[in-house]
Amino acid sequence: MVVVSEHISPKMTDASPDIFADDSEPEIPEVSLPEENEKSFVTENNLYDIPIKAWSCKYIAEDGEAPFKANNLSSLHLTILTMPSVRLQDSFVPNEESWQDDIRLYEPFEVEQVLLTDFANCLAVQAYLKMCNLNFNVEMRSNAEFMSPSSQVPFIKCGLFVVSELDPIVAFFAHKEVSLSNDLDDKSKGDMRAYMSLVNTVLTNAEQYVLWNVPDVLNSVTKPRYGCVYPWPLNSLLCWRKRRQCLSRLKVYGWLSKSLSEVYEEVHKPTELDALVFGHVFTLMSTPLPDNRLASTVRNFPELTNLSNRIEREYFANSEHMKALSDAANAAV
Repeated sequence: MVVVSEHISPKMTDASPDIFADDSEPEIPEVSLPEENEKSFVTENNLYDIPIKAWSCKYIAEDGEAPFKANNLSSLHLTILTMPSVRLQDSFVPNEESWQDDIRLYEPFEVEQVLLTDFANCLAVQAYLKMCNLNFNVEMRSNAEFMSPSSQVPFIKCGLFVVSELDPIVAFFAHKEVSLSNDLDDKSKGDMRAYMSLVNTVLTNAEQYVLWNVPDVLNSVTKPRYGCVYPWPLNSLLCWRKRRQCLSRLKVYGWLSKSLSEVYEEVHKPTELDALVFGHVFTLMSTPLPDNRLASTVRNFPELTNLSNRIEREYFANSEHMKALSDAANAAV
């Protein structure tokens, strides 16, 4: 088996001969491997040294060096690594019963380092894991961003798997038959993903705009927190690179050209989701039922009730019917 890595391939100079100039493949003779009892040719790692005198190649690359012209082909040997007889899936079978005991969540230091957007993502993943009743350990690392396979935090290490960001983490555990949305049909799951995408598009862009494009916040909060774990000048260089990446992302989404007031209006601007949530929440809270536990459950979430009250005041202030329903619901409570 021959393993090739593009990251460590030797760089060929202009003076180096081009061994791939000819598209035709060299004629390779059949070579019989030595028998196992011929110890002079066999090593402990099943490595066979086979003479390549009969090979038609003229340039040989050896030990990562640039190709050189072989003057004496009889003195060169080709090393071939034979494949083991045991298949990979037979040699390593992960213990499916123990994967839940080896979940580690990696994130930046929460108190002094993590930024607004990253902390929101870390908190979302923690909430998801707790909702799934999964035991996990939080590992805080100053270089968690650079440990992540996607350069985004947080990320988890579960056994041999490393997965970053909420959506891939949810997909990973869904493959393990652990999910919060098993009872939803495909249409409901699609709607849920659309709502999640809406939250990420609006709130994430707004957070990054405030962090990296508002000078007061950039100089007093973002730079000191992001670079606090690195020495000078690395802290300034990494902060400059991160800001450049975030501003490029905002430009792609069309947020970089917005003013700060336009960003706040974008966040405050209602969407179809707000209208849908208002319809259900207001109805549940204003309709008296013999069993009122569903309305009581909704009232346990002040964010939903506040959203409903705000939409009612702003868009239904002149509606006597809505006012009567709201007064009746408040009197019933």
